[in-house]
Amino acid sequence: LIDLSLQEYLPIQFIVALSKAKLKVGRYMEHIDYYDIMIDTSKDNTLDNLINQIELYLSIINVKHN
Repeated sequence: LIDLSLQEYLPIQFIVALSKAKLKVGRYMEHIDYYDIMIDTSKDNTLDNLINQIELYLSIINVKHN
């Protein structure tokens, strides 16, 4: 599950918290602990930056099986 929201939205947080997704990725927010990977966007809080950072970290941890 990838959360691309740039602000805190209670309905989205509720969905993410209850999701049974194997991996949850989203923007870093204080006091939120239901993401497996949290991206710090404090220096550049734009959607483009968030997407680029998510792509970067997911490509680093991605293991391809043949």
